[in-house]
Amino acid sequence: MDFAARRIVRHTPKNISATSWNPVSIAAARFDSVGITYPLLCLPRTIAAKTVILDHLKALMNPNAVLFGLTLLQGGVSRSWLTRRLMVFYNRKGIFSNRHDDPDGLNQASISAFTMSRSRSSDARRSFPDA
Repeated sequence: MDFAARRIVRHTPKNISATSWNPVSIAAARFDSVGITYPLLCLPRTIAAKTVILDHLKALMNPNAVLFGLTLLQGGVSRSWLTRRLMVFYNRKGIFSNRHDDPDGLNQASISAFTMSRSRSSDARRSFPDA
């Protein structure tokens, strides 16, 4: 994170490390954008349970802020043979925990957390910008 922050120093980024299952309390202004790239696929539990994280992040955001991110889904998306095998392997090893993550679950979670929500998918990858 420090490397990335140095690369975009002109934007005065703030790096915050916290436990995603608990609300985050910071003594800073709220954010206009929050990025959440890939953590959902690594966290245990269902996609519906994982989305409590969206509520925690929403509390840190200004009105009309944008939450953007990316995750890998298992169900409801097309995946190549190799992708399916790798996901099974990573789930068995405990690296991934996305066996039950699907587009419908992610969409429902996004809609319940945010007033305006849209997501799009490209095969097994799913991005979820909030506009």
